Amino acid sequence: MKDSKNYVSSPSLSIGGTLQLYREDAELSRADLAAQLGVDTGLVTAWEENREVLPSSILEKLGKVFKVGHLVFT
Repeated sequence: MKDSKNYVSSPSLSIGGTLQLYREDAELSRADLAAQLGVDTGLVTAWEENREVLPSSILEKLGKVFKVGHLVFT
């Protein structure tokens, strides 16, 4: 996994879009990210498509995976 860039969250980019941007930049598949977070791949898909809300426990894990503050995903 390469280091993620420090993208700034944009009002025009959804939370799911931000997650997808970071995941793709880190060259992770949805399955790879799901494994790191301990969730089902379908849940990562639902988050990226804004069909499910990211729980706070996952926000913290995302911050660690991508080496950014968890507020990037809020």
